[in-house]
Amino acid sequence: MNEAEQNLAIEGLEISFLPKIELFIKDRSPIELERQDIDILKSALLEAGLNLDLREAEARESLIKGTQLRVKPQLADGEPVATLIYDRSAPEGQEWKEFDEDQLPPLEFFKAINPDTGQEEIEDRSYGVMRILSPLRFEELLAMCYEWAAEKEFPGRIKVKKEVEGKKIVEKPEETRGRGLQQAAADILAIATLDSESPSFDGDLKELLDRLNKRFYKGLRKSASGEEQKAAIDAKFSQKGFEKPSKLTASFPPNVLPKLIRFLAGGE
Repeated sequence: MNEAEQNLAIEGLEISFLPKIELFIKDRSPIELERQDIDILKSALLEAGLNLDLREAEARESLIKGTQLRVKPQLADGEPVATLIYDRSAPEGQEWKEFDEDQLPPLEFFKAINPDTGQEEIEDRSYGVMRILSPLRFEELLAMCYEWAAEKEFPGRIKVKKEVEGKKIVEKPEETRGRGLQQAAADILAIATLDSESPSFDGDLKELLDRLNKRFYKGLRKSASGEEQKAAIDAKFSQKGFEKPSKLTASFPPNVLPKLIRFLAGGE
C-alpha cells in the first residue's frame, strides 16, 4: 500500500467499522457485518502487517475449524509473567509448557484424535492465530486479554468447587484468564481472512459471526444491570435465532471489543 491507501485503511476502521461495532454494543443486539465491512477490516489488518493469506492448510484449519484455545497467562501476584500453552502430545500431567515467543510450537501441540472420525485433527485455534500475528504479538495479545478482562472484573466461565470450614462445598467462578477475548480475537481474525468474492463467503461469514455473537450475547447478559435488561437482550438475540448461551461458552466484556480490534490493527 502507498501512504494514501494506508491512511484510507486506518480511517475506514475508525470512521466506519468501529462505530458500527459500538452501535451494536450500545443497542445490545447481535453484530451484523456485510462484505464492505469485511473489506474495511481486512485492509486495516493488512496495513498492520498481519498475515491474512493463510495458504498453509493446517493454519487455516486451526483458525476456522478449531474450537479450543488452550493457552493461559502464568500469574504472579495477579500479573502475567509468562504464557503457558497446552501440548497434546505430552504425557499426562505434563501438558502445560512455557511458551517460547521466538518460535512456533510443533503442530503436535494442537492435534488430537477426533472421536467421531478416528482421524487426527487440529482442534486448537492458537496455531492459526500465531501464524497471522507472529508468536511475539500472540503473547502480547494474551497478556492484554487477561488485563482487560481482569480490569472489568469479568469472572471466568468455569465454576471451581472449594471446600470451606465445616466441610461445606461452595462454588465460585474461577479467576479470569481472558479466554472469551482470546476466542473473540480468533473470530475477528478468521472473519478477516474470508474472501468476499468467494461463493462460500455468506455461509462462512454467518458461521463465524454466530460464534462471535454467542460470546457477545453471554457477555452482554453478564454485564446487564438487572433482569429487565437481560430480558430485553434475550428478546433481541432470540429474534435472530440465538438460544441462551450455555455455561461452557467463553464470553467477554462487550465494551472491550473495539479495544481488541484496535489492538489487532496495530494499536495499543
